[in-house]
Amino acid sequence: MTALDQTPLEETPNVAQMRETIERLTEKVGKQGNQLKTQAFKAAGLDPSEGIGELLANAYEGEMTPEAVAEFAKSKGVTSTTEPPTDKPKERTPQEKLVEIGQKRLDGVHDESQPLSEPSIDDEIAAADKAGDFKLGISLRNAKQLAREQSGDYVVGQ
Repeated sequence: MTALDQTPLEETPNVAQMRETIERLTEKVGKQGNQLKTQAFKAAGLDPSEGIGELLANAYEGEMTPEAVAEFAKSKGVTSTTEPPTDKPKERTPQEKLVEIGQKRLDGVHDESQPLSEPSIDDEIAAADKAGDFKLGISLRNAKQLAREQSGDYVVGQ
């Protein structure tokens, strides 16, 4: 509620128009003030839309310069701020580009690689059990038992 809302004036078209103009300008100034605050905080390395930056932005009522904002943050115990965001992506060095290419190749190798040796029957049983294929697990156990009996490692009845 503004001071104009509290004064008993006759509501004439001119008064109503002036009231609307004042309200519109007050809103515009408020938006510009918020934009200046956001710019000052970002230039000081703080994000006023989240975390500690938001808390500081809500508490700050001083001059809207990066230096003043940084000093305020320092006075509240915030000793390090992040670098202000840039619109341009950071230019990568040739070494960083090579590392990225190599990492992509390694990631692709992992997806297409096969084990160096055939998996044992126990590995296959474990994989079947893990996958929930209990029929396959039972069949593999039976095949393992049969192989042990035929090789003489296992005596029936023990």
